[in-house]
Amino acid sequence: MKRLAVALVVLVLFCTTAAAGTMLEAGGGFTYCVNELTPLTGNYWECRGTVVNETPEDYGTAYFNVHVYNANGQERKVFMITLEEIDAGTAVPFRTTFQEPVNALYCEMEFLLAK
Repeated sequence: MKRLAVALVVLVLFCTTAAAGTMLEAGGGFTYCVNELTPLTGNYWECRGTVVNETPEDYGTAYFNVHVYNANGQERKVFMITLEEIDAGTAVPFRTTFQEPVNALYCEMEFLLAK
């Protein structure tokens, strides 16, 4: 149990420090930063971060795919999130929960559509 706790702490620290403060391209004029990837109970994980609208347009809704990878760099899961009221030049925090039976190491985001 102690090994598991240490592994989880290392995982959370790695994910937090690897992406914290680093804005990555999502496409479509949006950037993102995954600030925290945290294991919850069972096979559930929580992903928290920020998306920034770098375009001159205000959007009511924007859709993104979240790609989840394991320690070997294999994509384990892809799911969509929806963010609302993303005005030009603003940062919008997001928080989503997903189920994954293996250790999720990091997430990447991909812009799909804004309207």
